[in-house]
Amino acid sequence: MMYSRFVWGLWALVPVAALTYHFGPGQNAYVLDRAARMQNQASDTQTQAQVAQDAAYAQHLEAIEARRKAFIDPSENNQQASRDANMMEESAYANAAQAWKNTADQFEDVLATLGEAAPNEAQNIRWAKARASVRAGEIWTGIDDFESLVSELDDAPEHDKVLARAAREELATAYYYG
Repeated sequence: MMYSRFVWGLWALVPVAALTYHFGPGQNAYVLDRAARMQNQASDTQTQAQVAQDAAYAQHLEAIEARRKAFIDPSENNQQASRDANMMEESAYANAAQAWKNTADQFEDVLATLGEAAPNEAQNIRWAKARASVRAGEIWTGIDDFESLVSELDDAPEHDKVLARAAREELATAYYYG
């Protein structure tokens, strides 16, 4: 009889434990899980943006070749081919810039969802967002993001040296293009 009361007492505490987890550490786990799913989507978008960037670069090489031919032989056909290649190149780079802009926006959404739940992971996401901003043509926004990330990493007593180096490299690249 005493054993039965003990078991029923424990069984009655199960909902209390479930509610305690749900309103305590469960909220943090939910935020991390949601942010991880959003980060996977942003990473897929980043991959698509890189593919668009590579296609734009290939179009750039074709435009260079068409301009070279038009320079050597300035016939009307070569001139028209050069103009067409230039338009295709501009279109490809515009598509790539839009893809990078979408990537930066998705990483911004991940940061907004993550909040203060995982500060170390947020630094990696901030790096990816700043990189996407620079590649989208928003160079000064990316520079500001990189500068704040680098100063934050330098001020931290035990910072991620690999991330700090990557942030400095991307910051230097952004300054070059800016």
